[in-house]
Amino acid sequence: METAFSPFIKKLNKIDLERIGVRIVAENSDVIIELVKNTQLGQGLDSKGELLIHPTKRGKTSPSKAIGYYNNSTEKKYREVGASKPKIYGERYNFEWTSSTFATMYIESSKDNKFSIFSKEGKKKDLEKKYQTKLFDLTEKNNKEVNEKILLPKIQEYILNNFFYKL
Repeated sequence: METAFSPFIKKLNKIDLERIGVRIVAENSDVIIELVKNTQLGQGLDSKGELLIHPTKRGKTSPSKAIGYYNNSTEKKYREVGASKPKIYGERYNFEWTSSTFATMYIESSKDNKFSIFSKEGKKKDLEKKYQTKLFDLTEKNNKEVNEKILLPKIQEYILNNFFYKL
């Protein structure tokens, strides 16, 4: 038996939220990539939100905070060679020497409606192998931000804008 709500429920059931979510991610890829650049890699954090430490330095202690942070030799190399961002002793890794990895980052959606971030330079695989951790995936905090500040509002907007269309 049809109720007063039946047309609304049928209309809601026809909305392909996964397809809409993929489109929203694509439309907001620049914002999502900036999150990874500025609040993860640029801060020296991996995809778990942990300080990036080279595998050869894990488990070691250093009073100079050289583990996960730039040391004197890196600062000296920066001054000799240059980089897009300074490498200052005691500051966290920022993963920017030439900025080409950051400049060529992009998002790709898969058939299962998930997305991954890559760099056209192809350094993702090498860096993740070198550091033995995921680097380009969103941290839990950034994933929550994407869900709450991008996906949810845009999905709500889509539903409201399309809900009464051809009802």
